[in-house]
Amino acid sequence: MSKILSLILISTAICISLAHRNPRRDPWFYGLIRPFTNPTSICANNETQATYLARTNALINNFQLNSAYNSVLQIESPKFIVYIKDPSNQALLYTNCTAFINGVKAAKLADQSDARTRKQIALDICRQIQQVSRNVTGSNGPNDLDIPGVNECP
Repeated sequence: MSKILSLILISTAICISLAHRNPRRDPWFYGLIRPFTNPTSICANNETQATYLARTNALINNFQLNSAYNSVLQIESPKFIVYIKDPSNQALLYTNCTAFINGVKAAKLADQSDARTRKQIALDICRQIQQVSRNVTGSNGPNDLDIPGVNECP
């Protein structure tokens, strides 16, 4: 019995250490071990803060140079982009890192909320357009405007 328990403990320790070193960190597995790992922070030191800011700004700038990426970026992450690009928020990263992180989180949450609202509006538009043909034909069944095998309004 003690050998089985020892084997289970050793296997668990190996899995946790391998998952902690995995740079990709599969969400399903990392979520299981997250309570046992120490969180990392961009607030650790000035070098980490500067690297985060520089890499994030470089990535945003690259996205903005590509028209396809830029159009999606403007729709999906406008509040995050404004927050990161604001010089006073960039200074906040060095003076009050926790407040900066809270601001980034708030901006991301606001962008996600806006995305959910857009998705709901798009669904409403799709359903109303679909309803026009059903009202005209007087039938809720398929009609010649439907695309076979495609659910227009998910």
